[in-house]
Amino acid sequence: MAQQLSLTHEKCRVDPALPPRGKPRPFVLTVIAVGPHSHVLNVAGASVDIVSTSPRKTASAGIAFVPSQRPVEGLALTISASDNVSLPRIRRTGRLWFVGRSWQLEEFQTAVGMLSVTPSDPSLHVQSFSGGNQQKLLLAKWMFNAPRVLIAHEPTQAVDVGARDDILRALRSKADAGAAVLISSIETDDLARVCDRVLIMRAGTIVRELTGDDITSYSIITAVYDEPEQDANK
Repeated sequence: MAQQLSLTHEKCRVDPALPPRGKPRPFVLTVIAVGPHSHVLNVAGASVDIVSTSPRKTASAGIAFVPSQRPVEGLALTISASDNVSLPRIRRTGRLWFVGRSWQLEEFQTAVGMLSVTPSDPSLHVQSFSGGNQQKLLLAKWMFNAPRVLIAHEPTQAVDVGARDDILRALRSKADAGAAVLISSIETDDLARVCDRVLIMRAGTIVRELTGDDITSYSIITAVYDEPEQDANK
C-alpha cells in the first residue's frame, strides 16, 4: 500500500516508479487508489479523484493508461484494428448513429506510419496481429487522445526487439512533445534508455531517486535490491 505517495511531474520527462522487489507491479495509479490518503491527480489545473471518477472523465482530463494485460484490459480482440485504435474518440468525433470511417482510417494509417504496425490492413481483427503489433495498436489508441499524462504499465512486455524499439521511441517522442510519461516496468534496460528519472519504492514509499548519468541498468538493479540500512544492521 502506498503511504502518502506524492509525485510532481514536469513536462518533457519520462519517469518510472518501481515497486518493492518481489512484489506485484501494479502501476502507481493503482497504488494511489488504495489506502486512506488522497487519491487526487492534478492535471493542468484540474483535479481528478481517481477513486470516484469514471474512465470517460479520466480521459477527458487528459489522463491515459496503457495496461499490461492488453488482451483483457486494453483491446477488443474480435473487432477491427481501426475500431480499436479509434474507440476512445468515437463519441467526440463521430455523430449520433453515425461514427464515420474516414477519420478512423486516417488514425490507423497514422499509427502504421508512426509505429510500423504490420499488417497495415485496418479491417483485420486485432487477434490476427502479433503481440508486438497489438501493443503498438494499444499505445496508438491512447496516444491519439492527446493525453497530458500517459501512464504505461509494462509497455514492452512480450514484444520482439523491433517492436520494443518502436514503442520506446514513441513514448520518448510523446514526452518530448510535452506530455508527462510515467512507466512501470521490470525492463531496466528500457528504463535506462528512455527515462529522465527513476523512482524506487519500498514498503509503499519512495526510497530512492535516480537522475541523469546515474540512470543505468546496473544502478537501477542495485537500487532495487539494496537493503535498507536498518535491515542491514539486524
